[in-house]
Amino acid sequence: MAQFYADIKSKKGNSRKKGTKISGIEGHIHGWTKGCRVICRFDEKIGMDIISIYKTVGFSAPNDELILEF
Repeated sequence: MAQFYADIKSKKGNSRKKGTKISGIEGHIHGWTKGCRVICRFDEKIGMDIISIYKTVGFSAPNDELILEF
């Protein structure tokens, strides 16, 4: 059963993806030099969802910076 959902909208239409407590879900929306990665996962130890948001440098290099986690 799905625990997480990701919705994407573009000029070609909309898309929805699902993730479970085991798989989690991750998305990266970016341009050539800036972006944002969001990771949703379930933490078994505390029994809660954890959302991590990273600032990225788009296509340029894999240099993610955690900016918020809740």
